[in-house]
Amino acid sequence: MKKIIKITTVIIIAIVCSLFLDTFFACIFNHSPLIHIKNKQSDSDSWVDKGLFVDTYYCTKESDIITVYQHLKGTKFECPIDNENTFEIKEIVDRTLEQENFTCAQALEKFYEDDNNEYYFSCIKGSYIVVVYTNGEEQPVSEALKEGKITISDLDRFNIKYYKENKVK
Repeated sequence: MKKIIKITTVIIIAIVCSLFLDTFFACIFNHSPLIHIKNKQSDSDSWVDKGLFVDTYYCTKESDIITVYQHLKGTKFECPIDNENTFEIKEIVDRTLEQENFTCAQALEKFYEDDNNEYYFSCIKGSYIVVVYTNGEEQPVSEALKEGKITISDLDRFNIKYYKENKVK
């Protein structure tokens, strides 16, 4: 009977030590424990590997970069929101209107084109027309249009003046 108790005790100690070593090495090498359950996050490509003592969060961004965060059981954690890719427009501003006696070279400045039209400012002032996002970042209108963060209708909504010319086909 004593032999069975000793064998059972050794097996239990070996299992507990294995679990602690698994968690220890997972934390040291920043990866999931071997014994874990994978939970997919509902709103993104991120997931959580839930271990017995530590949870490993794999947070993905639009650029497919995965960042690993580890937290002990019982601590609350959510993958951070990628503010770099959150482009909610606060306003589009024509900074030329803020300057007294502003002058610019009298030439049409093409700032964007789509399949049907080309869009121009009345003078060389493209660097003064900026998009202000809710996260505080600013960007020239031409860049925001090229990257698809705004549309021409956003310029209309914020009363930014421009000329539109149909493309000859």
